[in-house]
Amino acid sequence: MIRRFWRVTILLGLSVVTVPGVRAQEQPAEGPKEGEVVITGLLDFYFGWNARAPRAANGGPYFPVGTPSGETLSGDNFGLFFNYKDRKPTFTLGEVDITRTAGKGFPLGVRATLTFGESARLFHATEPGGTSSWQTLHNLYLTRSFKAGQKEIVVDFGKFASPFGVEVLESPANDNYSRAFTFWYGVPFYHLGLRATTQLHRNVTLQAGLVNGWNNVADDNDAKTLYTQFVIKPNPRYTQTISWIGGLEGTGAYGPIAPTNGGGGVTTNLLDLTSSYQITPNLKLGGWVAYGSADGHIQGVGRITGNWLGLVGYVRYQATPEVAVAARVEQFEDFARTGGFGPRFQLPGYLKMREYTLTLEYVWLKGQAVTRLEYRHDQSNQAVFGTASGAGTFDQDTLYLSQAFRF
Repeated sequence: MIRRFWRVTILLGLSVVTVPGVRAQEQPAEGPKEGEVVITGLLDFYFGWNARAPRAANGGPYFPVGTPSGETLSGDNFGLFFNYKDRKPTFTLGEVDITRTAGKGFPLGVRATLTFGESARLFHATEPGGTSSWQTLHNLYLTRSFKAGQKEIVVDFGKFASPFGVEVLESPANDNYSRAFTFWYGVPFYHLGLRATTQLHRNVTLQAGLVNGWNNVADDNDAKTLYTQFVIKPNPRYTQTISWIGGLEGTGAYGPIAPTNGGGGVTTNLLDLTSSYQITPNLKLGGWVAYGSADGHIQGVGRITGNWLGLVGYVRYQATPEVAVAARVEQFEDFARTGGFGPRFQLPGYLKMREYTLTLEYVWLKGQAVTRLEYRHDQSNQAVFGTASGAGTFDQDTLYLSQAFRF
């Protein structure tokens, strides 16, 4: 897995350029002065209730998540990765973001985002270099801007949150508290490498990157991955993004099932489309389509081959400056080709999941506190959700109360 909907401010040394259509967690404070340091932060808590009360047959967690480094993260609610605890008050995310603009003493911009808590571990659950080693470092990159003819180009180098998709790690930046299936299964979370951003036209921005791949600070193979993103904003109310990423992927994209060190690789391509339309000052519509393909052999496992498709629709209504209502509908599909496993769930055959989410939001303490009450219904054509007996079932209903503080 995201300010209102797909706007990001990218640091340009001595200036700031606003680029709509990119994941919102890339937004530092607006208008910093030369050499200025800006520090912001976030604390996020939740309590959830799953009507199925899912547990494993032995009484343990129904939905444990294994990491490449051998750690097991214990959860209950299948598919709800960043609020996957049931009936347990949970501190899910703490974050401190430090941004320094370029100055005379040091001519580069610097961005460092430190994270801790359950969501930080889950965000790095497939990191080949070890979840514990990298879970505290959400962003760490240097920024430099320069002129190429009449164009200004911004170059970032380091670890940065992925620009793909709509939603992000920081829940107050999303319209709903829980994340879509497409956020976890459909798109990458972060990259290590080089990216460049420039304004092609007053209404069109281009970003291109050369990175290790999906979710891997420690490279899981010798190949590199390319991505491009076009952000098109024909008028102030409408934003469209068109993004592609392609390369040979391993552990970072597919988890422990795809080992490093010669275990094989999966040729992976993703086309990602997002749209946002502000119909009125209080009413916003959004859409997200992610379509991916994968084909490759994993030693000792078999062939991961197939496609996935995420379709997500959003609506948000700002009733008052403090109160908003948001809804999301989604369908996520994972197709396994003959003789292989589906790329996102590593299951044979066809898996289809749907979710319907309704979120009530109240903002208080001068905008620094965000309280949300959320109901969500999930369903699937396979019995992937848990029950109290440990048996699988085809649906689940969850209710969540969350509290986030921004500073």
